Amino acid sequence: MHLSFDHLVHFSPDPIKAQKELNEYGINVVKGGIHEKWGTFNTLAYFNLSYIEWLGLRDIALAQTVTDNDLIQQLVNEHTPVGHFGRFALRTDDMDLLIKELESKNVTVKGPVAGSRQTNDGERLEWKMCFIEADHDSLPLPFFIE
Repeated sequence: MHLSFDHLVHFSPDPIKAQKELNEYGINVVKGGIHEKWGTFNTLAYFNLSYIEWLGLRDIALAQTVTDNDLIQQLVNEHTPVGHFGRFALRTDDMDLLIKELESKNVTVKGPVAGSRQTNDGERLEWKMCFIEADHDSLPLPFFIE
């Protein structure tokens, strides 16, 4: 099993505005897509296989109903008009093995959670993610994505 940095999530009140502003500074930010079941959407800046994600709320009422995705719960709870760093993700090539390894070390894991988004050109991207159960008064731990 291999772990590597995947992406940084920035909670944004307006990912499209962030895209326009950063494009003016020469940073190529593109529309990512819509996360239909979470009520969110994003814009993305790629750096080889890693990227920065500006994650925003598209349907806050729907996002507030999400119970299996700690990242969306964090976005809802920390939503501000300014936006801020949320959390980062580590990429794994074997989610099932990662979960077994963490649980063997008595780490409580939430997931895997199925994720997907519809891109602007109609492509549907899918992935799995998991979270470490932790004290919510601490700095959020990274999550894992495959």
